[in-house]
Amino acid sequence: MARHIQIVTEEHKQDNISIFHEGSVILVIADKDDLSSLNEFSECKRGGIYLLVGENKRYVGQSTDVYTRLTQHEKNKDWWYRVVIFTSSAGDLGKHQTDYLEKKLIESCQKEGLEMDNQTSGNTSFIDLPSKMKAENFWATSFGILEKVANIDVFEVVSVDEPDLYSEVQIFNNKVTTYAIIIKGQQPILGISARNVFVNFVTHILQTPEYREIIVVDGEPLSRHLGNQGKYVGTKKRIAPSGTRLTTSIEEGVELYIHMSVASIRKAIEKIAADIGFSVDIQF
Repeated sequence: MARHIQIVTEEHKQDNISIFHEGSVILVIADKDDLSSLNEFSECKRGGIYLLVGENKRYVGQSTDVYTRLTQHEKNKDWWYRVVIFTSSAGDLGKHQTDYLEKKLIESCQKEGLEMDNQTSGNTSFIDLPSKMKAENFWATSFGILEKVANIDVFEVVSVDEPDLYSEVQIFNNKVTTYAIIIKGQQPILGISARNVFVNFVTHILQTPEYREIIVVDGEPLSRHLGNQGKYVGTKKRIAPSGTRLTTSIEEGVELYIHMSVASIRKAIEKIAADIGFSVDIQF
């Protein structure tokens, strides 16, 4: 089971740096705005690979001192807002293993159709079978943490400027889609992506006044300091310290938090449905 440490920075008074430990695997997730704070943590000064995350753009790199390399990227790459660092507490990732993992991560991003800032597909160096198996185990543990503990999909395109996807007409149309929410006794709610069907679901819920009173909170959604944990719909926009908008407007004065992985979107739908007493079948 991964051990999770959250760091609260003075500048933003919220959890902007997360450090996960499972076995010898260490993952660090941080906003670009908190880069200078990473200098305080030994986990960030080890050798390993890292992923710079933008809206639809990624860069994968490796270094024997990840923090120092990130300070260079802060100056010459202005498009990223988050970094994920993959390293080992045992310091036992050899160059052949970091080459293997770097190449695998680049190829995974490419398969998802993400724009890559890398000029190559990574280094190709010989790796023997035991070392490859160790690297694969490191990969499996790392992405298990990202999916099951951090609830982050690093391959997801994060863009809130998708107004065409949120048209109410898509709620009850007959478009063939693999994204659907079935509510007992009602027509299915459809969408062309997990985020799209989430927006359509909440839009549908808001049509009923008593449900609106239950799910809409005053202020920013999912705000710890306002006591809005577990509430995905609020009356104010939420903006990350990096400037990334984390919500989308459902209607005037109503904002839905959408900056989540597919797994987290499923949990959000389940939570909202439970709050209003709906039984839903989420088909994605």
